[in-house]
Amino acid sequence: PEAIIVGSAGMLTEQKAHSVLVEAVDKANAESERPIELVISGDGPLREQLETQIQTATHSDRLHLLGFLDRREQVYKMMHEIDIYAMPSRWEGFCVAALEGMALDNACVFAEIPEFKHPFDGVARFHPVDDSVALAGQLVSIADDYTLRQQLAEKAKSAVVTEYTLQRTAEAYLEQYQSHL
Repeated sequence: PEAIIVGSAGMLTEQKAHSVLVEAVDKANAESERPIELVISGDGPLREQLETQIQTATHSDRLHLLGFLDRREQVYKMMHEIDIYAMPSRWEGFCVAALEGMALDNACVFAEIPEFKHPFDGVARFHPVDDSVALAGQLVSIADDYTLRQQLAEKAKSAVVTEYTLQRTAEAYLEQYQSHL
């Protein structure tokens, strides 16, 4: 019950950089006042590599691959039960999973890529791409500070509710379509 849960969801591929997240959470456990658990839902070509990385980690008992969750409700339930949503992606398009993590009252930490930095600046924390030390630092600062964690979660949810409504999203798509005519 005293543990902070960090979660992520996505294909286990080079793009998503889950190995960076595993390394960062392992390092964060050495620095944090509280235990930090990691749960990753998803499957993909790097699963065996991640399993090996977890087995050899110092805090392997706190690092968990959930595998592919068949029903979307299972992913939402997992994301609802975590404290921090992390996406150390090396590149992304528009990332709906990031919005889902934000909408479910999670403090969020993202890689510092334009697809995250531009829309989520001010409502999430960031780390340089592939920098597990910086990511670990962000995780520890959020895990060890309840007020910061709550503020980030509230800002993230508010941004989703106000900026990413169906109406606004549809209008943005329409604007994009019309600009290419």
